[in-house]
Amino acid sequence: VSSMENFRSISIFIFGCIFSAVYGQVLELDERFLELRKQGDWLIEFYAPWCGHCKKLEPTYKEVALALRNAGIHVAKIDATRFTGVSSEFGVRGFPTIKFITGDKVYTHNGERSKEALVEFAHRARGPILRPVASVGKYKEEVGLRGNSVFFMYIGDTSDPHDDLYKKYAEIAEELAVQSYFYIGSANVLPEDVKRTIKEMPTVLVFKDHTHYQFKPEENVATKSELTAWINAERFHAFPQVTGGALNEMSTLGKLVVILVVDKTDTQNKAKHDRVKEQVRMMAVNQRSKYHKDFQFVWMSDNEAVNSITMTTIPMPGMLVYDTETMYYYTPEGRVDKMCIEDMKTFIEGCRDGKIQAFGGNSFFQRLKRAFYELFMAIYSVWATSIWLGLLVFGLPSLIISVVCYALLYYRVYGQHLFGLSVWATSIWLGLLVFGLPSLIISVVCYALCCMEPMDENEMEKDEDDDDDDVYSGGASIQNGAEEEEQEVPDDGHLKKE
Repeated sequence: VSSMENFRSISIFIFGCIFSAVYGQVLELDERFLELRKQGDWLIEFYAPWCGHCKKLEPTYKEVALALRNAGIHVAKIDATRFTGVSSEFGVRGFPTIKFITGDKVYTHNGERSKEALVEFAHRARGPILRPVASVGKYKEEVGLRGNSVFFMYIGDTSDPHDDLYKKYAEIAEELAVQSYFYIGSANVLPEDVKRTIKEMPTVLVFKDHTHYQFKPEENVATKSELTAWINAERFHAFPQVTGGALNEMSTLGKLVVILVVDKTDTQNKAKHDRVKEQVRMMAVNQRSKYHKDFQFVWMSDNEAVNSITMTTIPMPGMLVYDTETMYYYTPEGRVDKMCIEDMKTFIEGCRDGKIQAFGGNSFFQRLKRAFYELFMAIYSVWATSIWLGLLVFGLPSLIISVVCYALLYYRVYGQHLFGLSVWATSIWLGLLVFGLPSLIISVVCYALCCMEPMDENEMEKDEDDDDDDVYSGGASIQNGAEEEEQEVPDDGHLKKE
């Protein structure tokens, strides 16, 4: 009987998977998923019912399910607080956590939680990791599909057993499968203008910024670490628009990130913002040979991400040079809109050469300061969302505590019980149980309601970007089950200030 019940249960579960795939619905999972995880490709959100970020993600995640309904990918979610065995199996420690599961491979999304970013993540994770290109027509088709995405291509004979470069390229593609697209093909599939630029084969090309660049090892035989460093350094366009989710991924670049912040909503000063943006773009694109090795230039349309780095408010237009490895940052002394392009060059070169004072870092004091800052921003966001909700979450417990303390003080001075609170005078522990525990429960419930409050419609609307702007929303990393050892960052001679 039990086997028959299991069969019926699994059959219903599989039918639900098929239904969700056909009609673009988000499937709700339970503990049975561990038995069926290898049956198909899965994009799964691990959520908590009380998580506000999970509530905000819900409409976007439904759009992702609709976008992937014809891709053969099951889009699902699971309550990680209820089915803890499943969440523990996949190492879930925060909410929401989004993973792509295919067979024994598990990829974790670390970037922006937009519809476009999640769909792109699913397509990359699904593979194939190495995408073959057999003809010029197929090459043009793939270029059209990728649009403004950066992609890499190995050019050579993949069947050559002595081709060590291909083996290293395949290993790196496996490690960075959800970071970029990786192709393989011969020189015959390339257009003539691209083919003429290749001096020797086998080689690796990167296509970005409407052009391409060739991997050139320092020695005749390239090492895997050298090829990995080159691919990581080339994974972004010269001057893309990014969001806060992409900054975490840039820690592997080995470069200083030059962040320009402009306000696209400031129509009155549009010319000023455009002029500053064009100056930085000229440095990034026209002087690639000078700055590409040490700097990655990006721009943002709001200052929320840089404010979280500096724990202050950066005016717009503004500029910040950020070291993603050490978490030190540099800011110019004057206003960015008053700087000419030569002033900008002097500033970023001074950051690289250790001539500009660095702030921030990752010391104990900075981590403590950041914890208080994040707590303050969380409290501020509650009050900014609704003053009544803020009063309920923080005002009510404070009022109860104040009344209790006043009653205790009144009893100590006058020997009389105020408001009938003789319980506190008799036993402080009984008073905490009678009054303190309900206050705590009310606070937790109110905070949970605050987290579950849906996102404002204005926050969900995104500004339309110009056609020539490349928006990067972050990527993901493959889960290998082993924690990386913490590496000590060498002192590079920069001036540091806590």
